[in-house]
This record gives sequence, C-alpha cells and structure tokens, in this order.
Amino acid sequence: MKKRFHKNIFFILLICLFPIILSDNEKVLKPMKIDEKIKGKMDSSDSREYYELKLTKEVPPGSLLIFTVKESRKGVKEGEELFSDPDIYVSKTMKFPSNREEAEWYSERYGNDILTIPSYAVDKEETFYVCMYCQYKCRYELYSYLAKEAPAEIGKYYSFILTKKSSISYSLYVPENNNKEELNVVANNPSLKNFRIFMAKTGPSSQNTFQIIPSWTGGYTISVSKYNKDYCTDCTYHILFQTEEDQVNIQFTAYFQSTLTKINSGNPINDVVKAGSKRCYYFDTSNTDNLYKSKLLISTNLFSGSITINIAGWKPNLEDKIFKIKEQPYSYHIENDKIILLQKEDFEKFDRNLYDYDNN
Repeated sequence: MKKRFHKNIFFILLICLFPIILSDNEKVLKPMKIDEKIKGKMDSSDSREYYELKLTKEVPPGSLLIFTVKESRKGVKEGEELFSDPDIYVSKTMKFPSNREEAEWYSERYGNDILTIPSYAVDKEETFYVCMYCQYKCRYELYSYLAKEAPAEIGKYYSFILTKKSSISYSLYVPENNNKEELNVVANNPSLKNFRIFMAKTGPSSQNTFQIIPSWTGGYTISVSKYNKDYCTDCTYHILFQTEEDQVNIQFTAYFQSTLTKINSGNPINDVVKAGSKRCYYFDTSNTDNLYKSKLLISTNLFSGSITINIAGWKPNLEDKIFKIKEQPYSYHIENDKIILLQKEDFEKFDRNLYDYDNN
C-alpha cells in the first residue's frame, strides 16, 4: 500500500508539470515584412504573440526602424468590453522577448505605441524578434517601416508638413557650450492638431524619451538641464515626430538661452519663454538702402503670460556677445497682442547706438 501511494504522487506531478513545458515549445514565430500592416487579436488575458522581421531589402545608411502599434476596436460588438492596451518588445538576440528584461527595445505606453530602433542597430539582413503583449483581451494593428533622419542645428527654425500616420526623425547636433546652459526644444502646430514628439540620445521612443511638457497652445517643450545624466554638448540628440489621424504642419526649434534665432520676413515663429529666462532673435538689416525706405512691422501674439521685448542694433559676427549690449533704446512690456512699427529714423538711431565690441 505504501509503494502504491508513492507511484500516485509521481503520476500527479508528471501531469501537472508536462503542460508547462509544452507551453514554451508551442510558441510560434509569425513572419512579418517591412511596410506590412498586421492585424492581431488576443481573446484571453495575459497573452502574447510573436513575430519575426527580416530586413531583406537594401537599407539606406542612417535609417531608423520604426514599429507603430495601434489599438483597435474593429470587429468589437457595440457594448462589448475590451481593455485594448497592447505593448511591444523587440530583440535581436532572443526569439521570444516576453518582457522588458528580455527585450533590447520596448514600449509600454498606455494606448497606442511607437518604438524606434536606432540606426546603428539597423542593417540589411538583420533579424528582429517582436513580441506583442496584452494584459487583457485586445485587438491591435502592428506596422513597421524604415525612416531616414534629417540633420538639424541649434538656433534654426524648422517647419514641415507630416502626413497622417507617418513620422520623421531629426538628428540634432549640439555644439560645445562651456556655460552649461539648459537645452530647450520647442515644437508647435499652428492649427492645434495632435502629434507626438520623442527625444533621446539614442533611438527615441516612449521607453527612453526625455520629459515632455505639453502646451495648451498645441505643442510641446523639452528641457535638458546640466543636472540631467544625459546632458551633453558636442554630441547628438535624436528627435522623433509622429502623427496619427491628421496631416500636421509642425514647427520646431532648439536653443540655449544664449542662442540667436533668425527671423525671416513673413514666417511666423511660435515659441515658449520660461519665467525668468530670455529668448533672442535677429533679423538682417544689411541692405540699408531698401531698409531706410521701408517700414518694419513686428507682430506679437501672446497665448498666455506677459513679456518684455527689447530691440537694439548690433554688429554681425558677434553672436556670442549679443547679450552684453548696454544700450536698449526700445523696450516694450506686452500683456496683450501688439504690433511694433520701426521706420527710417528708428534704424538710424540703431546705427548711432551700436555697441562697439572691438573697443570695449
């Protein structure tokens, strides 16, 4: 009787353990291709699906690999409860990356996700293993594509149109800054349409982006202070923009407090100035013959707060000393929208009051 009891215990343990071992072996890698939209669904909680992406076509140098995950209610009956919050995990070394510890890249953002694989990891004939995870039953759309980075510079103002459900990435080179000033990136949409922005030192996505502060004016501000562990100069940051349902006109610029940004006639600039800080702009008045015959209008539209505008003349090629100008003949405190008119006598006064850096 005693021996028979031990056999029963062994039999019960074997039955309990065998399905657990089988569950690992039953994982299946489904093939996926670049520019292919995949629709998936999981009808049980804590579920995963796995995909294998092989880059077979030519990959242009500097390309990013971008995965977008969109939660979907297509096929869901009206009134049916669906907690649709898919997450994505990607690895080049592990075939079944089930969580962030096993993945090299991941995105666990609530709702839709975007995951960017940096250009240094993307090349022809590379293979990426993708895990889609849903804590509850869900439906999703998974899409992958290659994107090229465009160069950006500190102090320049960029404006571009991004079609719906697309993205673009900029590589922002930050020159040496011995004053350890805070780096600011401001992005806006004049029509107040939604878009997303991510910024990081390598491969920006929701997993590693700097803190992004949304603005009620339809944009975002990113500030990287010298106390941030990823703060650097003489280095490159990466900024990623993404649209969803709308085509969006996006404008952005990056600057230090000592950065001068050029104003071009007829091109409005949307910007954010923090309390206690300053932003400086310049416009070219080198063609004085036409300038003295013209009138210059500077229009300001405030969304919130109040500002003080100081206008002064300065000599070219002295951008690093612009903030040492002692004379500011024109100063305006603005609490509402205002138009400033400058005419011939104003430009003549600017010429007389130019601060001579060479002799001071």
